Amino acid sequence: MVYEYMQCNLLQLIQSWKHYFWEVGIVNWWFQILQGLAYMDKQGYFHCNIKPANLLLFNNNIVVKVADFRFLKETNSNPPYSPNVGTLWYKAPELLLELQVYDSKVDMWAVGVTMAELFALRPLFPCTDSADQLYRICQAIGCPSEDTWADGLELARNNNYQLPQLPGVPLSMLIPAASDDAISFISLLCSWDPCKRPTAAQALQHRFFKRCFYIPRHPCLTPTAAPIRRPVVAPVGHPCLTPVVAPIHPCLKPAVAHLGHPCVIPSAVAPIRHPCLRPTIGPIQPRKRINGTNSGTVDATEKLENLKINAPASQCSGQQMQTRAQKDFESTNMYTKPIFNLIQFLPVPEKKVGATSFPPSKGSAPYVWNVF
Repeated sequence: MVYEYMQCNLLQLIQSWKHYFWEVGIVNWWFQILQGLAYMDKQGYFHCNIKPANLLLFNNNIVVKVADFRFLKETNSNPPYSPNVGTLWYKAPELLLELQVYDSKVDMWAVGVTMAELFALRPLFPCTDSADQLYRICQAIGCPSEDTWADGLELARNNNYQLPQLPGVPLSMLIPAASDDAISFISLLCSWDPCKRPTAAQALQHRFFKRCFYIPRHPCLTPTAAPIRRPVVAPVGHPCLTPVVAPIHPCLKPAVAHLGHPCVIPSAVAPIRHPCLRPTIGPIQPRKRINGTNSGTVDATEKLENLKINAPASQCSGQQMQTRAQKDFESTNMYTKPIFNLIQFLPVPEKKVGATSFPPSKGSAPYVWNVF
């Protein structure tokens, strides 16, 4: 037989361990071992050589597997069987008394003894031969009686062997690190009478395994639960989840855009506004005069030709300046009306007596206009 590579066996772990094992770990190990033995029993076989060296560990000592099937027996095979099977320290009493008809209950005795060794970190019944082994068993759990194992006493008499009459001691004194449930389970497995020992499937129902919540179920019996929908969270910046921002047309960009862009420069700075934002202005049409003396249309350039820019006051007579100013104020043409922020009165003449209105009345001193 070829097995996968395993890290160590249970015997090596016991010998290298310096402190007691946690009971939770022991429960986990034996829950797996008994599941394996129950499967073998269901297939019609039993092991006959359960001991720490044949229990292999891997995956950081979490998973345990049963190995060494050289003494494997078939349940439906015809006895007699050879009693020379297994290892002496872990042999059941019926094998020590050379019983030739036995079954999977010999494995349950070995399970109890091996479990006690895990709790105590030493063998429960170390011996040198079969007689010494029976003596140590009687010393630990007491000699059987007619009520506890009548067939065993008869078997001992047939072999000319007298079992020592010893009262035994409580297992809690031999295994102080074990809990009450563990003591109860080991006492049940290490019963003198094989018929009082549970099978592997029955042993899994003991309260010692109440901490084991997971029991494998057939996939056809497992209820189908609806899948839980969770939102898909993609990494930040994933191209599939990044929102697509449409580019803003340059005519619609706000005024807080980057400095210097011709589309968003403020009107106080930009000499010409963007053509998309500038209102449409038609061609300038000449306006008609409202004054009744001169009817008809007059172009704005007619008056601008007669106006000298920055002309000194000495070149214009006072009567000419007065007449020009009077006409400008009376005119409603926006192109000939004076703009006050561009006119400067130089110099301001002294006001004469009797001049109380503006523009100056006839006979008053004229003002000098300096247009620039």
